[in-house]
Amino acid sequence: MTVAEGLQVELVASEPEVRQPVAIDFDNRGRLWVLQYLQYPNPAGLKRVKVDRYSRTTYDRVPEPPPQGPRGADKLTILEDKDGDGLCESATDFIDGLNLATGFAFGNGGVYVLQTPYLLFYPDRNQDDIPDSEPEVLLTGFGMEDTSSLSNSLIFGPDGWLYGNQGTNIQANIRGVQFEQGVWRYHHGRDQFELFCEGGGNPWGLDFDADGNLFYSTNHGGYVMHHGVQGAYLE
Repeated sequence: MTVAEGLQVELVASEPEVRQPVAIDFDNRGRLWVLQYLQYPNPAGLKRVKVDRYSRTTYDRVPEPPPQGPRGADKLTILEDKDGDGLCESATDFIDGLNLATGFAFGNGGVYVLQTPYLLFYPDRNQDDIPDSEPEVLLTGFGMEDTSSLSNSLIFGPDGWLYGNQGTNIQANIRGVQFEQGVWRYHHGRDQFELFCEGGGNPWGLDFDADGNLFYSTNHGGYVMHHGVQGAYLE
């Protein structure tokens, strides 16, 4: 790995505790949470019915949400550096058995998790690192035809909405809103879903700057990053 002048890379956690991380974040206690995408590239418990020339897969059914649906290998792990040496020596799974989970975010007394075709909410209001109940299904209908482009990158915006991406080669239908690649958002308190902006190749990675501007990265096309403007369609 080559980094710019003035930057430094240090190892914080590695195998066997962490394998194939797809998303990370720190909680309000300073602990590092890692979502491990171990089930990729094929969902557990589903059979391929058809694959078209664009590598879009049709499966035999839509999986049920966890824990009723097929149990996968993905998991959301809490890492801690208890002795202060800079290495995380403690690893505890908050959720396991996830099936192609691609994003998570903290908020409202619990953890939001993207497991296509669902946006899930795992309450943990006493913060004992054990979900209080089965997850609440907030949204359903995210596309699952291409596991390299699933909805991803959950993050709360400064406006209180929960934002996420969806990649190219995927068709979503959320409460009658149909779209392919772009940025969407959801307000839990209002139970409201909106498509924020569309286009931009294969979005993966999303953040806001200090002024509240939305930026998302893409791993397809001639651009590395886009400035997402509400209502825009980006090439």
